[in-house]
This record gives sequence, structure tokens and C-alpha cells, in this order.
Amino acid sequence: MRLDIVILPSKSLSEKIGKQNKALEKDAPLVFSVDNKKLFPHITLYHVSVKKENLDQIYQKVQVIAQSTSPFKLLSRRINSEDGVFVLDLKNNSQIYRLHEQVVESLASLRQRSWRNYKGLTGIRKKLVNKYGHRHILKFFRPHITLGKMKDKKNLKKILSQTKIPISSFVADNIAVTEVDNYSQVTRIIKKFKLEPTRLPSQAKFGGQVNRRATSTPKSIRDLQEAVKILKAGGIVVYPTDTSYGLAVDATNVDAVKKLYQLKGRNFKKPIHVIAPLGKSSHTPVYGRKWLDRIVRINPQAKKLIKEFWPGPLTLVLPLKAKWKSWQMLSAGTKNLGIRYPAHKIAQALVESFGKPITTTSANISGKSDTYSVEEVKQQFTKLRLSTDITFLDGGKLPKQQPSTVISLIKDVKILRAGPISRKQILKALK
Repeated sequence: MRLDIVILPSKSLSEKIGKQNKALEKDAPLVFSVDNKKLFPHITLYHVSVKKENLDQIYQKVQVIAQSTSPFKLLSRRINSEDGVFVLDLKNNSQIYRLHEQVVESLASLRQRSWRNYKGLTGIRKKLVNKYGHRHILKFFRPHITLGKMKDKKNLKKILSQTKIPISSFVADNIAVTEVDNYSQVTRIIKKFKLEPTRLPSQAKFGGQVNRRATSTPKSIRDLQEAVKILKAGGIVVYPTDTSYGLAVDATNVDAVKKLYQLKGRNFKKPIHVIAPLGKSSHTPVYGRKWLDRIVRINPQAKKLIKEFWPGPLTLVLPLKAKWKSWQMLSAGTKNLGIRYPAHKIAQALVESFGKPITTTSANISGKSDTYSVEEVKQQFTKLRLSTDITFLDGGKLPKQQPSTVISLIKDVKILRAGPISRKQILKALK
């Protein structure tokens, strides 16, 4: 499949482009015209040709990027032309360049081949094509919206003089996976993601302070990708949550779970809680909250609390449904399992990118104090020469907070551990 990862311009700008191109077709024959009906206006971030079975991976990677990017403004500059193609040039800025760079680095490994058969290239452009499949990327990236292509270049000056799309700004608030034709024009919008970093709950809702600094995303998309690779290989990842740093392994991998218990020196009679992916685009046979239904039995009380307090520092202990060995180990033979979804975008990005449940136990040696920075985690595990077995996702220094509130919903509502969410808030939500 030939795909473009794009930003779709505002509705008003797209409509203006469509109307004007329709008028231009009356004066001069065009090879193609971006009419906003058959061909859609767009800003290309990366061309990539992939196998259809890799689409889920594309969605997952693009979603992670969208969840770590805020909307930003783009400014149109001028109508320009090259080789009969006329475009609306946009002003390059740090935000769109960073987004372009993330998309290229994230998706390049999935491409099948170069977008075109480039010949006669030398130097850096040849290296770019060999590595990324295209030459108009990274340092040569030029954001623009293609408007159309002339059949006769003699009419180009006339067309450019008649083109009166106003120079203006608009907010880039999305990133989309699209299918394109032989002219690299978008014929179908396959999937669209909002640029919307995960919001933390307000201070009032949980009765505590929220450290905005601690909501940062991984330093690069590569860090997240590497962490996912480690989880798939049965390894251990340190990551920040909305309470403290935690240790993640693949909760469905019994060997990885066993390794986690051994690393912490934790008694196998003590359970370990998990985080399950909630995003509908998780690349897993069981999408969205169905993971929860597959692992535990969700009763009406749990649904109310999930709706009210997730994402947030609330762990629900529910009857275990899954019968795999790893779940029996995590539940410590109690046939009950604690599950939560933290209000921290790195934790969310990790579990959604992985697409399967991960563990969420404090990143410490059993019996030792909780950790609130990567340095503190390393100090504890370095003493036992275990830090080399761990991969780190650094979310900065976290504020010292209470561990999550833990509630049992096995029979009656029972608070097993007090935390940021009070009993009063819980009872109010259950009314």
C-alpha cells in the first residue's frame, strides 16, 4: 500500500482550495486538481509504502506520536510552482519539523522500498533515499499543500496569477494515515488521530497536587520503541506513573513475571497489579476495554469508578477471569487481581504502544522506599548489581505522593489501601 502520513488543514482552508481549483479547471487543463472531494488537501509528513498487514503497526506508532504532540499553528507563505506543479508553501517551524522527524524515525523501519526509483542522486540525498525511501525529508523537508498540476506549463504563470488563496494561519490539530495515488495525492483518509496529549486530572478531583513537569513524554520516540522491544523480549522497563516510578513486564509472559518477582525480592504470596491498554487502536487481538473483560469480571460498581476516576491513582481489585499461568502468579493464587490506568502520558503511551497489559509495581526492592526519579531507582538496584537488567523511561523527578488508592470490589466495597482518592469521593461516585 502507498501511504502518506499527513496533517489535514482546517476545513475552511480545504474548502477554499477546492472551490478555487474547480474554477481554475475552466481556464486550463490540469493533470490533477486537489478538489477536496476526490483528492484531499494535505501536508505530507512522510511517504511510506508498506504491506497491508503492517497497517496496525502504523496506526499504533502514529497514535503514540499524536498522544505526545500538542496542536500548533502553521502559516501559509505563498503560491509556488515546480515542474508544472503548483503548491501553497507553508512556513517551516520547529513544531512541524519535530513532528516530521518523529514520523520518519518511527515508520522508516516498516517501509518496503523507496517511494520512487531515484537515479543520479549523490551525497546526502542518496543516503536519505537509501535509509528512508525519500529525498525530501529531514533537512530537505519543505511543508506545503499541493494544489494541482498543469498539462501545459505555458499556462502556469496565468494560473499562478489567478490563484488567490489568502495567506493565513491555521491550527494543525491532527495527524492522519492516508492512501495516495501515483501523483502522491490523498485519495482516501484511512485513520485520523487528534494531536492531544493525555490530560492529567485536576488537583481538585484527586485532592492533591499535580506535577506538570512529570507529565513529559519520553525524550524521543526511539526510547518508547526500545522499551516496547524490551517488553516483547521478556525484559523489564522502569517508567513513571502518577504516583511513583514503576516496573513493567509483559503481564501475559509467565517467565517475565517470575523475573520481576525475583528482581524485587518479592514474596510470591504477594500480588502485583497491572495496567491494561484502553486505546481502540492497540495492535492486539483484543481491542480497547475488552482487555479488561478478558482479564477480570467488571461489575456495575467497577464501571462507575472507572468512568469517574480513570485515568488516575485508583486500583480496583476484581475477580480474576483469565486462567493463564502469569495471571495466577500475579494474583498470588487469590483468584483476584488489581488493575488500574494511571494519569501519566508516558505510562499510557507505553501500555498502548505495547498493546497488552503490563505490570505496575513500585520500582524498588521489596521493603525499601518508593522511588521518584530514575536516579533513585538506579541507586536501589545498583547495590545488588541488578540495574543492568533494566531499561529506563525517564519522566523526570516526580513529586512524592501517596500510592494509588486500592479498593476491593469482590463482595462489598472495601478500601484495602488509603490513597489520593478518598473514601468520601468513592462513595459519592457509587451513588
